[in-house]
Amino acid sequence: MSSAWLLDEITALLDAAPPKSHETEVRRDLAALGVHPTLVELLAPLYATADGATFFGGRLRLHPLHGDPEHGLPDVAGWNDRNDWQRFEPRKVNGTFYFASNAFGDLFGVPVDTEGAVLFDRVGVLWVERYTYQEAKIPWPDFFARLAGDPSIASFFLRMPEHDWAAESLGPPAPWQCFSSNVPVILGGPDTLENVAIQPMAVHVSFTLQVIEQAQRQASAGAPLPMVDLREVDGPSGSSEKGS
Repeated sequence: MSSAWLLDEITALLDAAPPKSHETEVRRDLAALGVHPTLVELLAPLYATADGATFFGGRLRLHPLHGDPEHGLPDVAGWNDRNDWQRFEPRKVNGTFYFASNAFGDLFGVPVDTEGAVLFDRVGVLWVERYTYQEAKIPWPDFFARLAGDPSIASFFLRMPEHDWAAESLGPPAPWQCFSSNVPVILGGPDTLENVAIQPMAVHVSFTLQVIEQAQRQASAGAPLPMVDLREVDGPSGSSEKGS
């Protein structure tokens, strides 16, 4: 599987080249984090080339192998701790190991079994604010080239029109940040620019999934969906208080 990555094409798409690592070191680090050998085999060539990198003007990000502790991002294994925010994911048949995202905090990964082994080499997508999970029959080694070569695919996965609309007023989010609705549309928020802010990625993913999951659980029990304004929960700073 490792030979399938089109690394020259991926390198050409980097916004800025991160320090390169030897693939042997990346394999060692992934294994030390407890990542399943099949995932090590899939991810090591990519991470040796583009650890923590961004693509397409920040519209696609690769989760840093060792995280970004200063900004609340754990290492890539900790990001996939099933006892953390993944508890609040929408129900789906398989697990997913997430290692990339777009600028709206939607997460891209590969389907895995209960032991963390790769089930299918295809792109899984968790649309966080839509509270929906989908899988595309696009092998990961082809994903970058498909994004670069097909505007409709890039528009779909990277939400290009929405990104440009939000970035024009708010500026682009840093790699550890993302655009985030103050009131998710699924909970009654307006689909307007005034409802969009830039939040830390870790806060956005964890808190948004938790709030939507709880709201849907209440609705299934017969209670109306509450309108939750994340600004009120988080406070004016947009900081980690949001997840408390």
